[in-house]
Amino acid sequence: MHVKIFLPILFGLILCQLIAETVSFGIRDTSDEMPERPAVFKSKKELIDYIKRVNEYYGKVGRPRFGKRNYPLFGSKFNQQYRDSNEWNFN
Repeated sequence: MHVKIFLPILFGLILCQLIAETVSFGIRDTSDEMPERPAVFKSKKELIDYIKRVNEYYGKVGRPRFGKRNYPLFGSKFNQQYRDSNEWNFN
């Protein structure tokens, strides 16, 4: 009986996730691109604006990203040593 309720809900959630990923894939943030450098800066203001955009670009690209390690969640030796140790035992 619970399966009759669970399967449509699960299917609906998966469908919503696929739609959300498809929609978000089409949205592109152009601020992550390096600003195009003009051959000649025609004014001081143009140079200052370019330097500000480059600074913003490197501020986004160069920020530290925490938690982006390449450790698989299950079955890795790295995780196994912590599962077996008392350090992570919160009982």
